[in-house]
Amino acid sequence: RQLGLGKFLTRAELAKVEYVTLATVMSSIPSTDVFNIGRGAYLRSARVPRRARDDPNIIGANRDNIFCVATECQCWSQVYVDRLLINPGRPTPPFNLNDWAPHEIEAIEYYASTSGLPAEYAVRGATCGVFVIHMRKYQPKPKAATKP
Repeated sequence: RQLGLGKFLTRAELAKVEYVTLATVMSSIPSTDVFNIGRGAYLRSARVPRRARDDPNIIGANRDNIFCVATECQCWSQVYVDRLLINPGRPTPPFNLNDWAPHEIEAIEYYASTSGLPAEYAVRGATCGVFVIHMRKYQPKPKAATKP
């Protein structure tokens, strides 16, 4: 974060927007592209190369982890929740941002490209960005002391 690589939201920042959807929060971050389909909202890379967008002959996954059907191409970001990749595959399948709400999240990291990506997330297929969610750790409330 100190190097200015990636985008970050802390618990304090998320507390200000905890009653909106995670998709709404992510759409407010520069360099993110939230794609809405019905009730779902999916984080995709805005970096689909021009050759993939403009070539109607590309069908299926290509070497850049981009999935194209006819002229429609998507490049879905990999999503980690507490360091676990939850949408593995090649091409990376979409992940519904609305599966979690901001009040459940401690912090968010987003890396639009492999440039500046921390080593733990720099795996094959991370070309479409990496979205990292750190879930809140809930502590049970202590029981009130009872008077004897």
